[in-house]
Amino acid sequence: MIAEFIKVQGPLGLEVRISSSWIVVAVFLMWSLSTVYFPIEVPVITETSSFVLSVVATVGVFVSMLFHEMALIIVARRNGLPPL
Repeated sequence: MIAEFIKVQGPLGLEVRISSSWIVVAVFLMWSLSTVYFPIEVPVITETSSFVLSVVATVGVFVSMLFHEMALIIVARRNGLPPL
């Protein structure tokens, strides 16, 4: 298991730690979308378009997870819960 974290300063003074294992997940997601999903669902798509769509979809997934986690932290702070 990969235990390295990339620390990034997030909004509202929140510290964001990104596990380096998510890079493996992102690469697998992009690969599976561009080589399997999009070519089956859109048979006339080019390889370049398929790759670009897979990058956009992968970024969208990770950004939505980040927003979700940030919202959980904000709600926890408003309810007086201590940070972990």
